[in-house]
Amino acid sequence: MDFQLAEEQVTVNDLARDVFSRNGDPQRLFDIEAGQDRFDRVLYRDLAESGILGLPVPEEHGGAGLGLWEIAGVFVEQGRTLGTVPLWETLVGGVLPLLRYGNAKQQAEWLPRVAAGDAVLTVAVDDLTDARPYGARVRAR
Repeated sequence: MDFQLAEEQVTVNDLARDVFSRNGDPQRLFDIEAGQDRFDRVLYRDLAESGILGLPVPEEHGGAGLGLWEIAGVFVEQGRTLGTVPLWETLVGGVLPLLRYGNAKQQAEWLPRVAAGDAVLTVAVDDLTDARPYGARVRAR
């Protein structure tokens, strides 16, 4: 079995490494953690401009149409610098469910905004310790 990364995956990893390393100043991390925003909006914008936020977004919505293997490499690079951006929440928790379960209108509304860096998506998880067979307790406003 060949475990070598494909050329496209290596390119994505190199790009992610470059973006995160340019924004990986430890003092910047302290400043963000001390601030009210709690994530690095400059880094998030750089990730959008480089095309990284659009990796899983289909081409017709302004992305690259790539998959989990490419996203996984980006997470590795994020971890190297402790990049404080909501990548997992947006790409895995937001984009992937939109692709799988969202209708055409939802996809057209949200996916281009994610790829452009204009939207941050997140995940709401119901209380898993509650064994009720139906009825969600989590509400979004």
